[in-house]
Amino acid sequence: MLAAFKRPTALSLSRPSRRRAFATTPRQRVQHLLWSGTLLDQTTSTFTPFDPDLFFAAGAAEDIDSGITLLPPSSSSTRGHSLLPYSTKEGLSRILAIGRNTHAQLGLGFSSQEATFGLIRPGYSGQGGIHSVYAGPSQSFILTSNKEGRATDLFACGNNTLGQLGLGDADIPYDSEPQLHIFPAPRQVPLDKLAKQGSDADPVKSFAIGIDHAVLLLHNPEGQGAGSVFSTGMNGDGQLGRKADKFGYSSTFGDVETPSSAEKFRLAAGGDTSAAWSPSSLFVWGNTEYGQALVEGEDQLSFPTDVTKSVRQSLGDSTIDDVKIAGSALFILDCEFSLQLEKEPVDSKM
Repeated sequence: MLAAFKRPTALSLSRPSRRRAFATTPRQRVQHLLWSGTLLDQTTSTFTPFDPDLFFAAGAAEDIDSGITLLPPSSSSTRGHSLLPYSTKEGLSRILAIGRNTHAQLGLGFSSQEATFGLIRPGYSGQGGIHSVYAGPSQSFILTSNKEGRATDLFACGNNTLGQLGLGDADIPYDSEPQLHIFPAPRQVPLDKLAKQGSDADPVKSFAIGIDHAVLLLHNPEGQGAGSVFSTGMNGDGQLGRKADKFGYSSTFGDVETPSSAEKFRLAAGGDTSAAWSPSSLFVWGNTEYGQALVEGEDQLSFPTDVTKSVRQSLGDSTIDDVKIAGSALFILDCEFSLQLEKEPVDSKM
């Protein structure tokens, strides 16, 4: 429960006492949400407690008064909007959206030139509540769970001009250039069309977004066959890992040719680059002009390329624990228990 998000009082804002005291009841666990930088019209260079008045002003007073639990948030790394999901005591899931809304990426039902905030109203569903949220430069995704807790339903809002939401094309002439196409409220992405035959809905095992593209991994809950990777959006650098239409983008999720062991993979995306990885292997595709795909002499890779050899040269027998892509850089975290920083660049030649 987020006890810190009760209505503020003079006592709650005072510095806690450091005097020793005997406790007769277990201490209540409290979540703390801190932020720094610029949020709406406020700027701070130190970590500052999040102002609960934003929840009250957005219409969540009843939720806050009864107590809420914050779920992992997501923030756009480029154009400034954040999604703060939470659950109530009654088991309901809601999302407070904050920041830039020029392409209706907050999912509030409208776009605006000024930064704003509000609760995302119904438009997404799932008996198991919110599984995770994802904020891109001008788009947002909400992944929800079914009653068994499996992540099955994906919802999207914001800019879909280049197909980055996977919701299909706008009604424009085929021979014209892409035009602004936004979805101001969450709309369900038709994943049922991607599910394997004999499965009502394949849970989403992994999902990641770049600047103008998205990749997802579906797997068969019955365990029959390998998982499948799909992509949608801009394909100017091959970040979809497959062919796109004449405009260089795809408006719906389509198959990415990946190894038969894709069921074991996780996905990463950032900028115009994508990756699929497992503890023992790494495949990269898309933009590689800055060396982020570990391939020399290439500016882009149109299809998933195995760069595991380069990883093994750097990590030895250590296994991969996580992969992140930040525009022009790719980061790999292994499973060792101490951090070692190289003084010299690691040779990544194939």
